[in-house]
Amino acid sequence: MKPTYLIPVAMLAMAAGAVSAAKCDKPTCAALTAVAQDYTDGWYNGDGPRMRRAIYDKLVKREIRQGGNETNVNELSPDVLVNYTAQGYGKTDDPARRRHDVQVLDVYNGMAMVRVDMQDWVDYMQMARIDGRWQIVNVIWSHHPIEK
Repeated sequence: MKPTYLIPVAMLAMAAGAVSAAKCDKPTCAALTAVAQDYTDGWYNGDGPRMRRAIYDKLVKREIRQGGNETNVNELSPDVLVNYTAQGYGKTDDPARRRHDVQVLDVYNGMAMVRVDMQDWVDYMQMARIDGRWQIVNVIWSHHPIEK
């Protein structure tokens, strides 16, 4: 008979591996962080060209909105995202509350998954190395829960 404690220990080890920091070299992590900062600082400063530089020209940004028994998925195209940025939608955010905590979750063969915690939401960004530079290809995001 196998000891039953091995199963929980193995499950914990697998879970710990799933959330561990990405193993990427310093230049790669720095490049990914710089792209994420172009995205966040572009948003917060109303800098459309900086946002455009960070994203792939066929980017899809999807919002997951949970409400009651219903989940909605809303999409933004790159042009709409850059337009909202240039119009200053992010500039209305309280500068004292601005966040752009970047965490590189995984890097593999020219692809990366990056989490960015911003003022009111979390973005999960899929990035790819395209034509020699990192770009955000897809974003899935959700607002922070409203605290009551």
